[in-house]
Amino acid sequence: MTEVGAPETDLPQARPADAVPRLEVRDVSVSFTVKGKRRTILEGVSCEIARDEIVGIVGRSGTGKTTLLNLLGGILRPSGGGILLDGEPFDKPVDKVITVFQDYNQALLPWRTVRRNVSLGIERRLTRAEVTDRVDRALEMTHLTDNANDLPWQLSGGMQQRVQIARALVMEPEVLLLDEPFGALDAMTRATLQDDLLRLQRETGFTVVFITHDVDEAVYLADRVLVLGGSPANVVREVVSGLPSERDQLDTRESPLFTTARRTLADELWGEGR
Repeated sequence: MTEVGAPETDLPQARPADAVPRLEVRDVSVSFTVKGKRRTILEGVSCEIARDEIVGIVGRSGTGKTTLLNLLGGILRPSGGGILLDGEPFDKPVDKVITVFQDYNQALLPWRTVRRNVSLGIERRLTRAEVTDRVDRALEMTHLTDNANDLPWQLSGGMQQRVQIARALVMEPEVLLLDEPFGALDAMTRATLQDDLLRLQRETGFTVVFITHDVDEAVYLADRVLVLGGSPANVVREVVSGLPSERDQLDTRESPLFTTARRTLADELWGEGR
């Protein structure tokens, strides 16, 4: 794998040798049988994701990006190899790892208000006071306090996606997984939510892993971008932009670090003859 972008001194500092990664993928493969034929989607995938890190996953359609994300979320079990969370194997969903899906329209319960959608995952496990406190904080962090009593159909697409993120935040996750979270939104709303995600990650310190088909989004959000390629797929490249943690939709996207990383990803995904 290759790191590109800033000079070595400007890249994120190396993880101490004795530090345990938040997530570790060890020689993972995924296969299934269709009409009597065995098909392998991922083979020999290995990578580490550190605490407080934002990692993007890109690749052509059908390379297994969502499959890998489902493995990280414990939704899918690998056919070979394993996934570790804080150094311990896991193969089923846990509260530490929460997934936010692209289809916010289907994910929200239309008969529940914003507040009650956000409280869904904790209302049977915590006291009423604890639920109220967590929901209030999540609504404030996602700028939804004034919409707490609205129903989903009364909200824009961007606000509905904020409700999904707030519902994840009340679980107090250590890892947030996002599957094309802003792909269905208009450009201005997408940019706003990208900045919201960066702000929330700084405020909470959770690890973020996200899938996107948007090369610009991958570079803007991620500390590192992993490229899946091949059939069966593996991690064929790693791109580190070296961008500072404080980012701006205009200045960051015009910086040499951004344009270099973007070009590297584009060449990897589309090839010189695109």
